[in-house]
Amino acid sequence: MFAIMFVMQCSSEVRSMNDVELHNAVVGSQKEADRLAARQAELVAEWTTRRIWSSDGSKSPAARLARETGLSNDDASHLVHRAKRLSSMPPVPARYVLSGICPG
Repeated sequence: MFAIMFVMQCSSEVRSMNDVELHNAVVGSQKEADRLAARQAELVAEWTTRRIWSSDGSKSPAARLARETGLSNDDASHLVHRAKRLSSMPPVPARYVLSGICPG
């Protein structure tokens, strides 16, 4: 996977990339970040729906997420809110995901 390969590259390897390789790595890393964010939203939505977050007595999903991940309360709230919004949207047809129009 690109993300693992990208993270494993050390600074000297990044500096040794030519311009095209570096450009492709920058664009590719954003595509991977988008895919990861979409997956995270899917997971957070299900975690919220099942109320797994409340199993330790937490008062809200954002509070538990912030506490266990080190995110700020605002950032955790944003993730939970985005997950809820995205889970309420109609599914994207597979042809768009597979064509590269939408991150899959």
